[in-house]
Amino acid sequence: MSNQEKFKYISNFITYNKVKTKTELLELLKKYEGILSSSMIEYLNSLIELDFSVIKNEISKTDRKALSELDIYNQVSIYNIYYRTLNILKKENYQYNIISNENKYPGLDFSLPLNNHYINLFNFHYDTSK
Repeated sequence: MSNQEKFKYISNFITYNKVKTKTELLELLKKYEGILSSSMIEYLNSLIELDFSVIKNEISKTDRKALSELDIYNQVSIYNIYYRTLNILKKENYQYNIISNENKYPGLDFSLPLNNHYINLFNFHYDTSK
């Protein structure tokens, strides 16, 4: 049994924090309409739509600081980083190994084969419980 097969078997018994879906985040965002400014709502929506990366300075420092106090910003940021990265990794035509939420894994790991082993190239671990 390969390591990935073992992990899949074991993961059936592990609970984990998965990245919220696009639908879940859009529903959550509706609850903030009338509370947040329209520019903040538009910014969060653009992050959910993966229009740009959360690390780009698309909003003011003041707005970013205010949003950083909200759980929705944490959830949207995780979603944005996770899916933008996953989309980039899946575009490449490498023989690779990706362990993700599909494997009940609370993160995103990307590795390439080398001499009957895998070399880990990227890790993104998150905590959605905050």
